[in-house]
Amino acid sequence: DIPLNEEGRNQAQALQALLHNLDIAHIYHSPLFRAKETMHIACKHLEIPKVELDTLKERHFGEWEGTEWDEVKKDTHMHVVPKHGESYAA
Repeated sequence: DIPLNEEGRNQAQALQALLHNLDIAHIYHSPLFRAKETMHIACKHLEIPKVELDTLKERHFGEWEGTEWDEVKKDTHMHVVPKHGESYAA
């Protein structure tokens, strides 16, 4: 997992202004570092429960990591497990 870059931090700041005007009861986020970092920036002033859920983790795409989806889908279909990756059932 990687931290947010400057663009990601700027996007989280922009999100903070949008969330401030909404009636939100809870914030749910994945345990990934960048998701938590986004949540801390975007929800800084929201005094509501913030809940980390393992079920929001991303799928590990094994050898497909970093490959454009158009490249993957032309060579395979959704039910194929990527080499060194995990299935949708994981």
